[in-house]
Amino acid sequence: MNATPIDTVSFDPSRRDTIRAILQRKIADGARHAAAVLATIQNEAPRDQLLRARAAAFAVDDGARIRVGADWYRPTDHALGQVAERAGIPLPYLRELTAPAAAPWQHALATDILTEHHSHAEDTRILARSVGGSLRGWLSDKYRRLDSRPLVEALADEASQAGAVPIDGVATETRVALKIVLPEILEPLPGEFLAYGGEWSNSDYGNGVHAFRIFAIRVACLNGMTAENVLKQVHLGARLPDDIAFSERTHQLDTEASASALRDIVRSALGPAARDRLMANIRDAHERSMSKSELAGATRTLP
Repeated sequence: MNATPIDTVSFDPSRRDTIRAILQRKIADGARHAAAVLATIQNEAPRDQLLRARAAAFAVDDGARIRVGADWYRPTDHALGQVAERAGIPLPYLRELTAPAAAPWQHALATDILTEHHSHAEDTRILARSVGGSLRGWLSDKYRRLDSRPLVEALADEASQAGAVPIDGVATETRVALKIVLPEILEPLPGEFLAYGGEWSNSDYGNGVHAFRIFAIRVACLNGMTAENVLKQVHLGARLPDDIAFSERTHQLDTEASASALRDIVRSALGPAARDRLMANIRDAHERSMSKSELAGATRTLP
C-alpha cells in the first residue's frame, strides 16, 4: 500500500504549497537545533568517578558543593535531587537551605545535614558523573553507562540511509533528544496530510531512558502524534563488585550492542512497510463505526 502523492490530490494548489512550506520551514529550523544537539553530545562527554557514599564531602556557601575524591563540583538541580533522594532529605527543603541567597546559618545547616546523612547511611558505592566543574549525576553503581556519542552516530547514519532529515532537537544539562522526519507528505485520508518520523532520546545522568519512538505529524498544524514506542531501554545493569572494576572496553562493547539495536530499530521504523502500516491503521480507524456506548467510553478521559 502506497501513500497518495500530494500532487495527485484534488485540493487547492495554494493549500498544498502552504503545507510544503510549513514542513520545509520546520526542517530548516530543525537542522540548526540538531547541529546544536550533536555539538553538545560530542563536547560534553561525562567523566565517571566511583566513590563510597561515606567518603563524599559537602560544603554550602553560594550554593552546594560536593567533593568527589580531590575534586569539588557544583551539582545541577537534577543531581542535587538525586543526592537528596539517596540521603532521604526532602528536595524542596534542601533547595531552600542551599540557595545562594539563604542565610549563613542555613548554609551551615545544609552542610551538616548532608554530611550527617551520608556519614550514617549505608556505605554503598556512588557513580558520580560530571562535566567540567558541574556534577550532573549522583547515581547507583548499578547504573548502566551508555555513551551517547556512538548512539547518535548510529541514529544519524541509519536516518540518512532512509532519507530522513532532522526536524527538531533539544539538549539540556541532563538529557538529549533528536527528532527526524521523512521529508514527504502522506495523505492517508483526503485532506489529512501527515509527515512520518522518529524521535531518539537519551540521558547519561538518569533523567530518562534510552528510547526511540515513531510518530506522525499533522502537517497542516504540526501537532505531534505518537504512533508507538519501538525502543525503551532502561539504564540498569550488573552491579560493579567491590573488588572488580569493569573495563572501559566492557562499557564500550555494551554501548556498541545498544547502537546496533538502535540501527535495527531505526531501519525498520523508517522503512516503507512501517509507513504503510501506519497509513492502513489510520484508514481502518477512519472507516470503523462506533456505538454510542463505545464513543462514550472512548471519550470519558478526554479533557
